Amino acid sequence: MSNPLTSVFKFQPKLRQCLVDDRAHIGLTTFPARRFEMDELDESNDLYDQETADLVTTFKELHRPPILNFVNQIDAIVGKKTIAALDDELPFQR
Repeated sequence: MSNPLTSVFKFQPKLRQCLVDDRAHIGLTTFPARRFEMDELDESNDLYDQETADLVTTFKELHRPPILNFVNQIDAIVGKKTIAALDDELPFQR
Protein backbone atom coordinates (compact mmCIF):
# COMPACT_ATOMS: atom_id res chain seq x y z
CA MET A 1 0.00 0.00 0.00
CA SER A 2 2.90 2.38 0.39
CA ASN A 3 3.79 2.49 -3.31
CA PRO A 4 3.92 6.05 -4.63
CA LEU A 5 0.85 7.22 -6.50
CA THR A 6 1.15 7.30 -10.28
CA SER A 7 -2.12 8.95 -11.35
CA VAL A 8 -3.31 12.53 -11.05
CA PHE A 9 -3.64 11.76 -7.32
CA LYS A 10 0.11 12.27 -6.93
CA PHE A 11 -0.51 16.01 -7.36
CA GLN A 12 -3.05 16.06 -4.51
CA PRO A 13 -1.31 16.26 -1.10
CA LYS A 14 -4.43 15.30 0.86
CA LEU A 15 -4.99 12.20 -1.27
CA ARG A 16 -1.30 11.23 -1.08
CA GLN A 17 -1.62 11.50 2.69
CA CYS A 18 -4.57 9.05 2.61
CA LEU A 19 -2.18 6.41 1.33
CA VAL A 20 0.16 6.60 4.30
CA ASP A 21 -1.70 7.96 7.32
CA ASP A 22 -4.90 6.56 8.82
CA ARG A 23 -5.64 9.97 10.37
CA ALA A 24 -5.77 11.48 6.86
CA HIS A 25 -8.64 9.33 5.62
CA ILE A 26 -11.50 11.26 4.02
CA GLY A 27 -15.17 10.57 4.60
CA LEU A 28 -18.49 12.01 5.70
CA THR A 29 -18.08 10.93 9.30
CA THR A 30 -14.55 12.28 9.58
CA PHE A 31 -14.94 15.48 7.59
CA PRO A 32 -18.60 16.36 6.87
CA ALA A 33 -18.96 18.19 3.55
CA ARG A 34 -15.26 18.97 3.57
CA ARG A 35 -13.62 20.72 0.65
CA PHE A 36 -10.46 18.91 -0.36
CA GLU A 37 -9.31 20.74 -3.48
CA MET A 38 -10.01 18.31 -6.28
CA ASP A 39 -10.27 21.03 -8.93
CA GLU A 40 -8.03 19.16 -11.36
CA LEU A 41 -10.26 16.09 -11.20
CA ASP A 42 -13.77 17.55 -11.10
CA GLU A 43 -14.32 21.27 -11.04
CA SER A 44 -18.06 20.87 -10.70
CA ASN A 45 -17.91 19.29 -7.23
CA ASP A 46 -14.99 19.64 -4.83
CA LEU A 47 -16.95 18.54 -1.77
CA TYR A 48 -16.89 15.15 -0.13
CA ASP A 49 -20.66 14.98 0.14
CA GLN A 50 -23.28 12.22 0.12
CA GLU A 51 -22.96 11.82 -3.66
CA THR A 52 -19.21 11.31 -3.30
CA ALA A 53 -19.75 8.86 -0.43
CA ASP A 54 -22.18 6.86 -2.58
CA LEU A 55 -19.67 6.72 -5.45
CA VAL A 56 -16.88 5.59 -3.11
CA THR A 57 -19.13 2.85 -1.70
CA THR A 58 -20.10 1.68 -5.18
CA PHE A 59 -16.45 1.60 -6.27
CA LYS A 60 -15.56 -0.51 -3.22
CA GLU A 61 -18.46 -2.90 -3.86
CA LEU A 62 -17.61 -3.38 -7.55
CA HIS A 63 -13.86 -3.68 -7.05
CA ARG A 64 -12.53 -7.26 -7.21
CA PRO A 65 -11.92 -8.20 -4.51
CA PRO A 66 -14.28 -5.76 -2.76
CA ILE A 67 -12.47 -3.17 -0.65
CA LEU A 68 -13.30 -3.86 2.98
CA ASN A 69 -12.44 -1.92 6.13
CA PHE A 70 -10.84 -3.34 9.27
CA VAL A 71 -14.12 -5.02 10.33
CA ASN A 72 -14.59 -6.57 6.87
CA GLN A 73 -17.32 -4.16 5.79
CA ILE A 74 -17.64 -1.69 2.94
CA ASP A 75 -17.70 1.93 4.07
CA ALA A 76 -17.55 5.33 2.38
CA ILE A 77 -14.12 6.27 3.73
CA VAL A 78 -11.25 6.99 1.34
CA GLY A 79 -8.21 5.47 2.98
CA LYS A 80 -5.11 3.47 2.10
CA LYS A 81 -6.76 0.60 0.22
CA THR A 82 -9.26 2.82 -1.59
CA ILE A 83 -6.78 5.44 -2.75
CA ALA A 84 -4.37 2.73 -3.95
CA ALA A 85 -7.14 0.94 -5.90
CA LEU A 86 -8.42 4.20 -7.44
CA ASP A 87 -4.88 5.18 -8.38
CA ASP A 88 -4.43 1.84 -10.15
CA GLU A 89 -7.58 2.53 -12.22
CA LEU A 90 -6.53 6.02 -13.34
CA PRO A 91 -4.08 6.79 -16.16
CA PHE A 92 -0.38 7.16 -15.38
CA GLN A 93 0.78 10.78 -15.03
CA ARG A 94 4.36 11.86 -15.69
